[in-house]
Amino acid sequence: MLPNRFSLLLLCGLLLLVFILLSCKWLGKKDKPAVSIKNNPNQTMPIPTLPITGDYADEWKIVDSLEQQGLFKSALEKVESIQKRASGDKNSQQTVKCLIFIGKYTAQMEEDGLAKAIQTFEKEAAGARQPERSLMQSLLGQLYATYLQNNSWQLRSRTPIPDGEGGDILTWSAAQIEKQALELYSTSLKEEALLSTVPLSEFKDVLQPTQHDSVMGQPLWSNLFELLAQRAITHFSNERSYLSEPAYAFVLNQPEAFTDWETFKNTAFETKDTDSGKWRAIQLFQRLYKLIKINPNGDQTVAKARLFDLELKRLNFVFTNSVLENQNDLYRSALEKLKIQSENHPSNPEIVFYLADHVF
Repeated sequence: MLPNRFSLLLLCGLLLLVFILLSCKWLGKKDKPAVSIKNNPNQTMPIPTLPITGDYADEWKIVDSLEQQGLFKSALEKVESIQKRASGDKNSQQTVKCLIFIGKYTAQMEEDGLAKAIQTFEKEAAGARQPERSLMQSLLGQLYATYLQNNSWQLRSRTPIPDGEGGDILTWSAAQIEKQALELYSTSLKEEALLSTVPLSEFKDVLQPTQHDSVMGQPLWSNLFELLAQRAITHFSNERSYLSEPAYAFVLNQPEAFTDWETFKNTAFETKDTDSGKWRAIQLFQRLYKLIKINPNGDQTVAKARLFDLELKRLNFVFTNSVLENQNDLYRSALEKLKIQSENHPSNPEIVFYLADHVF
């Protein structure tokens, strides 16, 4: 009798264990935490921590709480509900913010998630109005560049698809992806006249200010074109080497690249190699210089801060990429002139630092 009771208890225990396991499995499907960023580095969206404050702050706090708990599926669903509200309210910056987070969670939770996030961005950007479309194109350029960087070892073995035969990021070669990134950054800047009228305050919910973004409490760069141009220059300055270099490749061999900004902005840097990131960066520097207006009858502090900031970036860029034998002397001479021009200006210590760093 005792063995039978023991067998019955054992059987009941086994049935209870099976029920618990099945229950856990079923519950896990409801909101299983996604793979963490650390464990899935090739699927990470390259976005900073965006502010929770601003429009729909209470709802974004919920999203943040769900993310902190690793409940990415629930966080995604909440973002999608915010997206519907933002669309109804015609709130463009919140629409872009939602798209960024949808891409982020898609990249974390799904196989080939970053590629799928890029495809979602492509679809949304194609139907977006300005100025949101230009911002999305700039973000897309960054996503393509990130995908290329994270997956370069796999992409090197791909056979390129001939141009015009379709395909997407899952089938393109490294060179095709790099070219797409270049084109997206350039396309984002085409409507300069419109973008120059859009203050950055209109997109404060999707921008992360840094300590170098202002001078004396005023923004260093104040409109969307200037921001997108800075982003493009950063990409062009870090040009990858996946594109085949033509026989007529652009070479930075003109000493005018180191001259004062008035001379530089009017110098022609001609080339047939219009795919060159270096050449595109030079063109953008010239466009930005032409937007700087220094009023001799007013406060010149902010305008000169913008000028000095651009000068340092430009001189560092041409020094890094020049092939001139006397580039060291040209760079030092340019910095010394800039140091004199910036005396009694808040930008002077930074210029002195660049000069000291070069000399020593």
